[in-house]
Amino acid sequence: MNHTKLLSFMLIFALAATLSITPAFSVPEQASSKAKEMAVVSIPENAKKIGPGVFDIGYKVHDGKLLQGTLYVFSEQEFAKPSGTPGNGNGKGGGGSGSGTSSCYSYITSGAKWRAEEPWNVSTVNAPSGIDVTGILINAVNEWETADGASNAIMGNLDSSITVDVNSIGKSMNDQNEVAFGDIAEDGVIAATWVWRTTSGPPSQRYIAEWDQVYDVVSFSWSDNGDSNSMDFDNIATHEIGHAVGMGHPDSTCTLETMYAYASNGETIKRDLYTGDIAGVNRLY
Repeated sequence: MNHTKLLSFMLIFALAATLSITPAFSVPEQASSKAKEMAVVSIPENAKKIGPGVFDIGYKVHDGKLLQGTLYVFSEQEFAKPSGTPGNGNGKGGGGSGSGTSSCYSYITSGAKWRAEEPWNVSTVNAPSGIDVTGILINAVNEWETADGASNAIMGNLDSSITVDVNSIGKSMNDQNEVAFGDIAEDGVIAATWVWRTTSGPPSQRYIAEWDQVYDVVSFSWSDNGDSNSMDFDNIATHEIGHAVGMGHPDSTCTLETMYAYASNGETIKRDLYTGDIAGVNRLY
Protein backbone atom coordinates (compact mmCIF):
# COMPACT_ATOMS: atom_id res chain seq x y z
CA MET A 1 0.00 0.00 0.00
CA ASN A 2 1.49 3.35 -1.06
CA HIS A 3 1.63 6.43 1.14
CA THR A 4 -1.42 8.13 -0.47
CA LYS A 5 -3.67 5.08 -0.08
CA LEU A 6 -2.53 4.61 3.53
CA LEU A 7 -3.36 8.22 4.37
CA SER A 8 -6.80 7.93 2.76
CA PHE A 9 -7.53 4.74 4.69
CA MET A 10 -6.56 6.38 7.98
CA LEU A 11 -8.82 9.39 7.31
CA ILE A 12 -11.79 7.14 6.49
CA PHE A 13 -11.20 5.07 9.65
CA ALA A 14 -11.01 8.19 11.84
CA LEU A 15 -14.23 9.58 10.36
CA ALA A 16 -16.07 6.30 10.92
CA ALA A 17 -14.90 6.15 14.53
CA THR A 18 -16.09 9.70 15.13
CA LEU A 19 -19.52 9.00 13.69
CA SER A 20 -19.90 5.84 15.73
CA ILE A 21 -19.53 7.65 19.06
CA THR A 22 -21.54 10.78 18.25
CA PRO A 23 -25.10 10.51 19.60
CA ALA A 24 -27.94 11.03 17.16
CA PHE A 25 -29.35 13.80 19.40
CA SER A 26 -27.58 15.61 22.18
CA VAL A 27 -29.17 17.96 24.71
CA PRO A 28 -27.27 21.23 25.11
CA GLU A 29 -25.93 21.66 28.63
CA GLN A 30 -28.08 24.73 29.23
CA ALA A 31 -31.26 22.99 28.10
CA SER A 32 -30.44 19.95 30.22
CA SER A 33 -29.91 22.19 33.25
CA LYS A 34 -33.24 23.88 32.65
CA ALA A 35 -35.03 20.56 32.39
CA LYS A 36 -33.57 19.51 35.71
CA GLU A 37 -34.62 22.75 37.40
CA MET A 38 -38.18 22.93 36.06
CA ALA A 39 -40.56 22.90 39.02
CA VAL A 40 -43.47 20.55 38.30
CA VAL A 41 -46.23 20.75 40.91
CA SER A 42 -49.89 19.91 41.43
CA ILE A 43 -52.55 19.96 44.10
CA PRO A 44 -51.98 16.86 46.30
CA GLU A 45 -54.60 14.13 45.96
CA ASN A 46 -55.33 14.22 49.69
CA ALA A 47 -55.64 18.02 49.82
CA LYS A 48 -58.93 19.32 51.21
CA LYS A 49 -60.46 22.35 49.54
CA ILE A 50 -61.49 24.85 52.22
CA GLY A 51 -62.25 27.89 50.07
CA PRO A 52 -61.87 29.29 46.54
CA GLY A 53 -58.28 28.56 45.62
CA VAL A 54 -57.43 27.38 49.15
CA PHE A 55 -56.39 23.84 50.12
CA ASP A 56 -55.51 22.26 53.45
CA ILE A 57 -52.51 20.03 52.74
CA GLY A 58 -52.15 18.51 56.19
CA TYR A 59 -49.71 18.63 59.08
CA LYS A 60 -46.01 18.05 59.60
CA VAL A 61 -43.96 17.88 62.78
CA HIS A 62 -40.97 20.16 62.31
CA ASP A 63 -38.43 21.04 64.99
CA GLY A 64 -40.77 19.65 67.59
CA LYS A 65 -43.68 21.83 66.45
CA LEU A 66 -46.87 20.75 64.68
CA LEU A 67 -47.22 22.81 61.52
CA GLN A 68 -50.21 23.02 59.21
CA GLY A 69 -49.77 23.53 55.49
CA THR A 70 -52.02 25.56 53.24
CA LEU A 71 -51.77 25.77 49.46
CA TYR A 72 -53.11 28.86 47.71
CA VAL A 73 -53.66 28.65 43.96
CA PHE A 74 -54.11 31.84 41.96
CA SER A 75 -56.43 31.26 38.99
CA GLU A 76 -57.62 33.02 35.88
CA GLN A 77 -60.72 35.18 36.26
CA GLU A 78 -62.76 32.77 34.11
CA PHE A 79 -62.52 30.22 36.94
CA ALA A 80 -64.10 32.61 39.47
CA LYS A 81 -67.44 31.87 41.09
CA PRO A 82 -70.30 34.32 40.52
CA SER A 83 -69.89 37.63 42.33
CA GLY A 84 -71.15 37.50 45.89
CA THR A 85 -70.27 33.85 46.50
CA PRO A 86 -68.95 33.63 50.06
CA GLY A 87 -65.70 32.00 51.04
CA ASN A 88 -62.16 33.05 51.80
CA GLY A 89 -59.22 31.50 53.56
CA ASN A 90 -59.26 29.63 56.83
CA GLY A 91 -58.09 32.54 58.94
CA LYS A 92 -60.18 35.17 60.63
CA GLY A 93 -60.08 38.72 59.47
CA GLY A 94 -62.58 41.10 58.01
CA GLY A 95 -65.53 39.87 56.04
CA GLY A 96 -66.48 40.94 52.57
CA SER A 97 -68.70 43.96 52.97
CA GLY A 98 -68.17 45.42 49.54
CA SER A 99 -65.37 46.01 47.09
CA GLY A 100 -62.59 48.20 48.43
CA THR A 101 -63.80 48.41 52.02
CA SER A 102 -61.25 48.12 54.81
CA SER A 103 -62.86 44.86 55.93
CA CYS A 104 -61.89 43.13 52.69
CA TYR A 105 -59.13 40.92 54.03
CA SER A 106 -58.51 37.56 55.64
CA TYR A 107 -55.59 35.69 57.15
CA ILE A 108 -54.18 32.23 56.57
CA THR A 109 -54.58 31.65 60.30
CA SER A 110 -55.52 34.28 62.85
CA GLY A 111 -52.32 35.68 64.34
CA ALA A 112 -49.93 33.57 62.26
CA LYS A 113 -47.15 35.79 60.96
CA TRP A 114 -43.39 36.09 60.75
CA ARG A 115 -41.94 36.51 64.23
CA ALA A 116 -38.41 36.83 62.88
CA GLU A 117 -37.09 37.91 59.50
CA GLU A 118 -35.91 35.02 57.34
CA PRO A 119 -34.17 35.22 53.95
CA TRP A 120 -35.52 33.86 50.69
CA ASN A 121 -34.28 33.25 47.17
CA VAL A 122 -35.56 32.79 43.64
CA SER A 123 -34.30 30.45 40.93
CA THR A 124 -34.36 32.41 37.68
CA VAL A 125 -33.93 29.25 35.61
CA ASN A 126 -37.00 29.06 33.36
CA ALA A 127 -38.03 32.60 34.35
CA PRO A 128 -39.74 34.64 31.61
CA SER A 129 -37.11 36.26 29.41
CA GLY A 130 -36.68 40.01 29.52
CA ILE A 131 -38.31 40.39 32.94
CA ASP A 132 -36.39 41.31 36.10
CA VAL A 133 -38.24 38.79 38.24
CA THR A 134 -35.84 39.19 41.16
CA GLY A 135 -36.26 42.95 41.27
CA ILE A 136 -40.04 42.67 40.99
CA LEU A 137 -40.20 40.16 43.85
CA ILE A 138 -38.08 42.44 46.03
CA ASN A 139 -40.44 45.33 45.24
CA ALA A 140 -43.43 43.13 46.08
CA VAL A 141 -41.97 42.40 49.51
CA ASN A 142 -41.39 46.12 50.03
CA GLU A 143 -44.97 46.85 48.99
CA TRP A 144 -46.27 44.80 51.90
CA GLU A 145 -43.68 45.97 54.40
CA THR A 146 -44.37 49.65 53.74
CA ALA A 147 -48.15 49.44 53.37
CA ASP A 148 -49.81 52.79 54.00
CA GLY A 149 -46.53 54.35 55.06
CA ALA A 150 -46.01 51.87 57.87
CA SER A 151 -42.64 50.24 58.46
CA ASN A 152 -43.37 46.59 59.12
CA ALA A 153 -40.39 44.27 59.53
CA ILE A 154 -41.89 41.18 57.95
CA MET A 155 -39.63 39.16 55.68
CA GLY A 156 -35.88 38.94 55.37
CA ASN A 157 -33.86 39.99 52.36
CA LEU A 158 -33.14 37.99 49.25
CA ASP A 159 -30.16 35.70 49.84
CA SER A 160 -28.58 34.47 46.62
CA SER A 161 -26.49 31.92 48.52
CA ILE A 162 -29.62 29.83 49.14
CA THR A 163 -29.81 26.96 46.65
CA VAL A 164 -33.41 26.66 45.48
CA ASP A 165 -34.46 23.01 45.47
CA VAL A 166 -37.23 22.89 42.87
CA ASN A 167 -37.86 19.23 43.59
CA SER A 168 -38.88 19.91 47.18
CA ILE A 169 -41.33 22.73 46.46
CA GLY A 170 -44.87 21.55 47.03
CA LYS A 171 -43.66 18.22 48.35
CA SER A 172 -41.65 18.73 51.54
CA MET A 173 -40.25 21.33 53.91
CA ASN A 174 -36.55 22.17 53.80
CA ASP A 175 -36.21 25.24 56.06
CA GLN A 176 -35.91 27.52 53.04
CA ASN A 177 -38.22 30.07 51.46
CA GLU A 178 -38.02 29.51 47.72
CA VAL A 179 -39.45 30.81 44.46
CA ALA A 180 -39.26 28.92 41.16
CA PHE A 181 -40.75 28.83 37.68
CA GLY A 182 -42.27 25.75 36.13
CA ASP A 183 -45.45 23.84 35.35
CA ILE A 184 -48.58 23.70 37.52
CA ALA A 185 -50.69 20.72 36.49
CA GLU A 186 -54.17 22.11 37.14
CA ASP A 187 -55.90 24.11 34.40
CA GLY A 188 -56.06 27.86 34.82
CA VAL A 189 -53.66 28.10 37.77
CA ILE A 190 -51.26 31.00 37.27
CA ALA A 191 -49.20 30.61 40.42
CA ALA A 192 -49.21 28.73 43.71
CA THR A 193 -47.91 29.43 47.22
CA TRP A 194 -47.40 26.94 50.03
CA VAL A 195 -47.33 28.26 53.61
CA TRP A 196 -46.48 26.26 56.75
CA ARG A 197 -47.33 27.71 60.15
CA THR A 198 -48.48 26.88 63.66
CA THR A 199 -52.22 26.97 64.32
CA SER A 200 -52.52 25.96 67.97
CA GLY A 201 -52.13 28.10 71.06
CA PRO A 202 -53.06 31.77 71.40
CA PRO A 203 -52.90 33.83 68.19
CA SER A 204 -50.16 35.99 69.70
CA GLN A 205 -47.81 32.99 69.65
CA ARG A 206 -48.58 31.57 66.21
CA TYR A 207 -45.94 31.93 63.54
CA ILE A 208 -45.13 31.18 59.90
CA ALA A 209 -42.26 28.74 59.44
CA GLU A 210 -41.81 28.47 55.66
CA TRP A 211 -43.22 29.53 52.30
CA ASP A 212 -42.57 28.48 48.70
CA GLN A 213 -43.91 29.65 45.35
CA VAL A 214 -44.14 28.47 41.74
CA TYR A 215 -45.18 30.56 38.73
CA ASP A 216 -46.48 28.69 35.68
CA VAL A 217 -44.43 29.44 32.57
CA VAL A 218 -45.79 26.51 30.56
CA SER A 219 -49.46 27.49 30.28
CA PHE A 220 -49.04 31.26 30.58
CA SER A 221 -47.02 33.98 28.90
CA TRP A 222 -45.68 36.83 31.03
CA SER A 223 -44.84 40.50 30.74
CA ASP A 224 -43.82 43.39 32.97
CA ASN A 225 -45.78 46.06 31.14
CA GLY A 226 -49.42 45.00 31.34
CA ASP A 227 -49.46 43.40 27.88
CA SER A 228 -53.05 42.37 27.16
CA ASN A 229 -52.06 38.87 26.09
CA SER A 230 -49.87 38.06 29.09
CA MET A 231 -49.95 37.86 32.86
CA ASP A 232 -48.25 40.85 34.44
CA PHE A 233 -45.56 39.45 36.73
CA ASP A 234 -45.66 42.39 39.15
CA ASN A 235 -49.43 42.01 39.44
CA ILE A 236 -49.23 38.30 40.24
CA ALA A 237 -46.11 38.43 42.44
CA THR A 238 -47.55 41.09 44.75
CA HIS A 239 -50.55 38.83 45.35
CA GLU A 240 -48.40 35.75 45.97
CA ILE A 241 -46.07 37.55 48.37
CA GLY A 242 -49.20 38.54 50.28
CA HIS A 243 -49.72 34.85 51.09
CA ALA A 244 -46.10 34.55 52.22
CA VAL A 245 -46.76 37.45 54.58
CA GLY A 246 -49.80 35.67 56.05
CA MET A 247 -52.71 37.06 54.06
CA GLY A 248 -55.55 34.93 52.68
CA HIS A 249 -58.17 35.49 49.98
CA PRO A 250 -60.95 37.96 50.85
CA ASP A 251 -64.59 37.37 49.94
CA SER A 252 -65.48 37.30 46.26
CA THR A 253 -67.06 40.76 46.47
CA CYS A 254 -63.64 42.29 47.19
CA THR A 255 -62.57 42.47 43.56
CA LEU A 256 -60.32 45.54 43.92
CA GLU A 257 -57.98 44.01 46.48
CA THR A 258 -54.55 42.65 45.63
CA MET A 259 -55.53 39.48 47.51
CA TYR A 260 -58.67 38.88 45.42
CA ALA A 261 -58.38 35.26 44.33
CA TYR A 262 -58.44 35.70 40.54
CA ALA A 263 -56.54 37.59 37.83
CA SER A 264 -56.58 38.06 34.07
CA ASN A 265 -54.21 38.87 31.23
CA GLY A 266 -53.09 42.48 31.14
CA GLU A 267 -54.32 43.21 34.66
CA THR A 268 -52.11 45.50 36.78
CA ILE A 269 -54.47 46.61 39.57
CA LYS A 270 -52.90 44.22 42.08
CA ARG A 271 -49.48 45.85 41.83
CA ASP A 272 -50.59 48.37 44.45
CA LEU A 273 -52.27 47.34 47.70
CA TYR A 274 -55.86 48.44 48.19
CA THR A 275 -57.68 49.49 51.36
CA GLY A 276 -58.48 45.99 52.60
CA ASP A 277 -54.96 44.72 51.91
CA ILE A 278 -53.47 47.67 53.80
CA ALA A 279 -55.85 47.37 56.74
CA GLY A 280 -55.24 43.64 56.98
CA VAL A 281 -51.45 43.65 56.94
CA ASN A 282 -51.20 46.56 59.36
CA ARG A 283 -53.55 44.82 61.77
CA LEU A 284 -51.52 41.61 61.54
CA TYR A 285 -48.13 43.29 61.98
